[in-house]
Amino acid sequence: MLRTARKRARTSTTTETSVLAKSARRCVLCFLMSGDLAEKIGQIAHLDEDRSNSTETNLAWMCLPHHSLYDSKTSQHKNYTIQEVKAGRTKLYRAITAGRHHPRATVAGAGLERLKPRLHTVFNPQQCTWGISGIYQVNGTVKKTMSAHFSATFTNDDDNEPLVILEAYPEGTRQQFGTFRFTVPPQGCPIDAMVHATVLPVLGSPEQPLEMRFVLKDQFGRTYKTSKATFRWVSAGVENLSG
Repeated sequence: MLRTARKRARTSTTTETSVLAKSARRCVLCFLMSGDLAEKIGQIAHLDEDRSNSTETNLAWMCLPHHSLYDSKTSQHKNYTIQEVKAGRTKLYRAITAGRHHPRATVAGAGLERLKPRLHTVFNPQQCTWGISGIYQVNGTVKKTMSAHFSATFTNDDDNEPLVILEAYPEGTRQQFGTFRFTVPPQGCPIDAMVHATVLPVLGSPEQPLEMRFVLKDQFGRTYKTSKATFRWVSAGVENLSG
C-alpha cells in the first residue's frame, strides 16, 4: 500500500520570526551537546517530524548536519529524542536572553588571553550617598575631595573564575586612596558589598543629589562600568572649611 505524504503546512511569518529571534540562529543541538553558541547556517526543524505541525512548540533552529541527523533513522545508535531537544531549546533560549551568544571582550594577562566576563551591579538606592571629604595638608590646609558610598548586589557570569575588585571610583574621577577589596564568586552567585571611594575632582554641588556611574577594576586590570544611580547628599561639614 502506498503511503500518502502529509502536506507540508507553511510556517507563519510570525512563528518563524519568533523562532529565529529566540534562537538567534544558534543550533539547539550544537548548544545542547557542546555549549556551542556560534551562529549556524541551518533550518527550522519540525521536532515531531510532522511537517504539517508548525506550532512554535514543535519548532527549533538546527544546523544542516544536525537537522539531517535528527531526521535520520538508524539502528546503529540511539538518535536524539524530542524531549531531549525541547529541554535543550529551553536552555538555549535562556542563554540567548542572557546575551551569552555575544562575543565578550578579551584582555591580555600573563601572556594569555582572558575572556572578560559580565559583572552585574544592582544598587541599593537607600544606601547611595556622596559628600565632601578632606585631606589635611602639612601646611594646615584641607584639600577637599569627594567621597561616595554605595551598597549593591554583584554577580559575575564567568563559569569558573571569581572576580576580585581592587578599585572603584565614579566615572570621570581618579581614586585618591583605597584600602578595600571584595570578591564576586563565579556562576552568577550573588554577593552584597559596600563600596567606598575618595576621589578627585569633586563632580557635584553641595546639598544636591548626584547621578553617576562607577568604574570597577578587577585583579587583571579589566574595568567594568555600572549603570547610573542617583546618590543623595550627606554633609560631613567639610564643605564649609576653607581650602
